[in-house]
Amino acid sequence: MAEIFNKTIENKSDLGGVHTHAACFASLSDHLIERDEKDLLKLVAVQIETSGLVASFGLYRSAFASVRLALEIGTAAIYFSANKFVHKEWLSGQEDIRWSVVNDENTGVFSKRFARAFFPACETQVDSFRHETNTIYRSLSEFVHGNSATWNNTGLALHYSESKFNEYIEIVNSVSRNLKFAFILRHLTSLESQAIDDIGPYVLPDLSHVAPISEYFGIRKA
Repeated sequence: MAEIFNKTIENKSDLGGVHTHAACFASLSDHLIERDEKDLLKLVAVQIETSGLVASFGLYRSAFASVRLALEIGTAAIYFSANKFVHKEWLSGQEDIRWSVVNDENTGVFSKRFARAFFPACETQVDSFRHETNTIYRSLSEFVHGNSATWNNTGLALHYSESKFNEYIEIVNSVSRNLKFAFILRHLTSLESQAIDDIGPYVLPDLSHVAPISEYFGIRKA
């Protein structure tokens, strides 16, 4: 296992990116008022950090499972922020997080209806993010549910796999980018100027290509 770890940490830049993503969600949580929502984003940070740790030891299946949980919890946190009744039911154990609900095409986090309510300028952007999150979620779910093909990919014995590590990095980067977009979609227009300045360095590297977001940051900064 030490050999796997030593080989993995040669990818310092990639692993550093994972830590940065985790720090981002911890920082984003600091700018929320609702305690329960803050805790969910902190859990996202913990799961991303955990995924990086287990991936460093060649536990790629566990890494993918942690990333899936981060995606599920993070999307649910944004959905719950706009659906307090469902959130309270979930907190009391009366309701589960259902991916088909939180990422529903018409009423979910990445829906045009959601965008129109919180950040109308991003209405044309949500479809691509919804499609990407659905693709990632289905892929990660195969590892969680133990589909036979995933055992061939991850193997039955611990070993360093450059291809699986690179796949992990690509997925964790995509999950983080999509969750950052969801956070911005829901909260950016209601944040104070200082909070916007604080989160800019975390979210803009991943989202500066989204014109309404980069423009909003520029307007507020000006």
